[in-house]
Amino acid sequence: MGDARIGVFDKILKGDFFRKSRLHDERGNLVGLSNTVHIFPAFLSYLQHYFGRPPKAPWLCYSSIPVLDHLIKPDWKVIEFGSGMSTLYFSKRAGSVASIEHSEKWASRVKSLLEEAGASNVRLYLRSCERYEDCSEWKDGYFDFCLVDGVKRLACIKAVIPKIRPGGYLYLDDSDVVRDPERREAERLIRQVGKQRSARLPQYFIDFAPALLHVKQAMLAQL
Repeated sequence: MGDARIGVFDKILKGDFFRKSRLHDERGNLVGLSNTVHIFPAFLSYLQHYFGRPPKAPWLCYSSIPVLDHLIKPDWKVIEFGSGMSTLYFSKRAGSVASIEHSEKWASRVKSLLEEAGASNVRLYLRSCERYEDCSEWKDGYFDFCLVDGVKRLACIKAVIPKIRPGGYLYLDDSDVVRDPERREAERLIRQVGKQRSARLPQYFIDFAPALLHVKQAMLAQL
């Protein structure tokens, strides 16, 4: 089922088949009243992106950014699956960033942005899909924070969890995608590991994000 069969009115109201409206995530959660104001920067950044000037803010839920601003420490080691504007963001806040990307074209774009910003604490890995999730070069407990926002999310989570120190954090973007059974399994695994490590319950963000004209969900878990 795809957008080709969705009516014009539903397309405007919902955006796709998978949500009740643009104000709902795919699970049917309605955006909180305080976050509805984020539709305005989302729309402006959408126009920027449409006209070939992608916003340089991380493409994560707006309400998650103040939390990450407070959370991430200058000496932290960060790993992310899926490079982009988040790479620039982490480079300004963390001690080191390992960024894994599968698209050669996008990796080249990100590399240029990093060079322009003078970000010397980022190592950008261009990986084939076959070994995209490989974390074997890092010892267990090495990382303080992980963002999962690329391909093979379940495989990446399975590979990276041992590499995150007890008490470290994992951010799963687009955690509301109900049409992907692996996303549900990824969330279950994160919660299971957090429970085993006696960590705090995950925090969920239901909000707009830059260049996105509908609400999505993200999950921040301590492990």
